[in-house]
Amino acid sequence: MGWPKKNEGYRLYLERGPKSYLLVDVNSVTPSGNHEAVGEALIDNDPNKPKLCGTQVSPMHIYQKCKRVQWDEMPEVWQKALGEYLEDPKEYRGLWRIKK
Repeated sequence: MGWPKKNEGYRLYLERGPKSYLLVDVNSVTPSGNHEAVGEALIDNDPNKPKLCGTQVSPMHIYQKCKRVQWDEMPEVWQKALGEYLEDPKEYRGLWRIKK
């Protein structure tokens, strides 16, 4: 199984240090080269109540500090929180591994 190469839309990453998740819009690249994303605001860091905010993330941050994960690998509390930004996560190819 691998990750889709086309028509992804979004990708999901686990930040290794703080153990929080990033929902990255791979199609939106800002003039500075960053991607638009939704991630955890650094105020409480309570894993049972993630507080989310819109942000930008650099490709180098993703490469160095994050691990790509699949939607169903996330805890349910994160699925609920990030699910508010998506109508149906199963519709987004980039959130799921595909069989080759």
